Amino acid sequence: MKCKSFNLYYLLSCIGVLIASYYPLSMGVRVITDMIVNGTVMKEDYPKYIIPYTPISIAVIVGVLLMPLCIKLFKKLALAIGAWFSTAVFFVAEFLFEQKVV
Repeated sequence: MKCKSFNLYYLLSCIGVLIASYYPLSMGVRVITDMIVNGTVMKEDYPKYIIPYTPISIAVIVGVLLMPLCIKLFKKLALAIGAWFSTAVFFVAEFLFEQKVV
């Protein structure tokens, strides 16, 4: 019973995070598509808030998706290690967007 309730909780958490991250991720995809097609992003096509929100969304999604693995591997330190890993993903994504987009 406990395993089934955890699986449902995990599934609903993943769906909720993906729904909440739809707009930032779609803006990130639009900017990356413009960069691939045109080699740059025009000022008028550049979403104002892509730099912080897309990397935050990516980091949160990765953190939520990896939480069961962290729980299995690290037991009591799962939250701390998962948070550290998500923070690292955020800074890497932020750095890449800053280098490639702006």
